[in-house]
Amino acid sequence: MPRPNPEVSAALRAAPVSLTVVDLRPNPAEVVFDERNARSIPSTVDVAQYTAGVVRSILEGGGARVDPTATTQISLQLEAWRVVEGGMFNGEARVRVQVLRGGALTLNDVYEGKSKRWGRTHSTDNMNEALTSALSGAMKRLLTDRQFATALGGSSEAGTAPQPPPVPVRSL
Repeated sequence: MPRPNPEVSAALRAAPVSLTVVDLRPNPAEVVFDERNARSIPSTVDVAQYTAGVVRSILEGGGARVDPTATTQISLQLEAWRVVEGGMFNGEARVRVQVLRGGALTLNDVYEGKSKRWGRTHSTDNMNEALTSALSGAMKRLLTDRQFATALGGSSEAGTAPQPPPVPVRSL
């Protein structure tokens, strides 16, 4: 499970957040595309609901208190989340993350994750592993982004060491 950097961790602990996940993919039921047979394999679960549970768990693991009434809102929009199977299992996750704090948009950015897995054709375990790894990669990028910490109300300077004074340079 991805862990936040110190700045993001401090920002997540500072105040409760609400979380919403919306599936904006063109075909929300599709999670796997089989290149060899040119067919889609649909999901048996509500992808947005499933993703919300995973993301909530990741955020709480990083110190967040998720509360639907919080004034700091994290909105994830699934733009891509699928596996293309064709010799390998190629996972892709792309989420747009928006943070609203006190009604003001403080972050609007896209985070991506990719994965590659070898394995037996039509293996549900390999498909799920590729999807999970791709989403984990996108979340790792989010949880290590100082702009995310700042958007949540944290300081972009938190946890950074003081810089030494510049070294004087003599010209020749």
